Amino acid sequence: MPRIAPAPAPCLLLSLLIGCESPQPSSLVVQHPESGTALLPQDPAVQSILIAGIAQKVARRLEETQSITVRSTQLVSFATQSLEGMSALESAQSIRDTRAAIVALPHTALEVLAESVMTQHSMRTTFRRRSSLQPETILELTRENGEAMLQETHWYADRQAYLRGEPYVIEDPSGVDGLKVEHTLWADIQSQGAPVCALAEFYYNWLGEHSHQRSAFREIISESVAVSASKRDGEDVFILIRPCYDKLEASMRSTRTDQFFIDKEFQLVGWNSLYTHAKFGSRVAYMAVDRTYTYSQGVEE
Repeated sequence: MPRIAPAPAPCLLLSLLIGCESPQPSSLVVQHPESGTALLPQDPAVQSILIAGIAQKVARRLEETQSITVRSTQLVSFATQSLEGMSALESAQSIRDTRAAIVALPHTALEVLAESVMTQHSMRTTFRRRSSLQPETILELTRENGEAMLQETHWYADRQAYLRGEPYVIEDPSGVDGLKVEHTLWADIQSQGAPVCALAEFYYNWLGEHSHQRSAFREIISESVAVSASKRDGEDVFILIRPCYDKLEASMRSTRTDQFFIDKEFQLVGWNSLYTHAKFGSRVAYMAVDRTYTYSQGVEE
């Protein structure tokens, strides 16, 4: 049997995350000699420190960035299966892995492309389906007298024209109830009774010390319980797993798990969410949300 090299000392790994002079992540990762799988220390205490350090680095990068262009592909896949006639035990036992279920079952898949130009005080984001020739929604964030304002512009196919709404104040920093982006773009899934909020991170500007979204990214990434290192599209990445919830009652079970991909520059380059919601004796629904992000520094003309 080949000998597996020992994991690098925790202090060496942590030095990358606390800002000391240190090698790049690729040199801090030990590769299994057969599989090439990247290895990080599995001690829970070390994992917790690594996760906190990665979350802090992601947030700090967004704090210090003056302007950026983010392009994102967001794919939502949704499938259902009947549980009618099954007992609660039979229903629970029939629940499958989310991705395996979506592959095996007839499903709906919708892909939305987002492009967002951000500065520390503004944002302009366009959203369109892959099949669309022009953006279907444009969301702009500005400030008037120091107050954050949103303005929506929507494409109406029957009129072959854009209609621009009036600017309105953001009342709730955690979300915008009246925003039409989600309902317009995910209508084919929403109509099946599945709420979709795949684009929530584009409601706000990510940049600057006081950005709500920057702090939200730090919070959700720090809630991860495991981190590993691997390759994604040929690049070194940290992979973090965040179990969001697992609710089990007499009549239902509902779960969600997130997976984050962070590159060696501490940018979020991928974010997957897997959902399962089963109503025993009725039906089980599966949804996967797969997000990718690429970046251009500065605001492109």
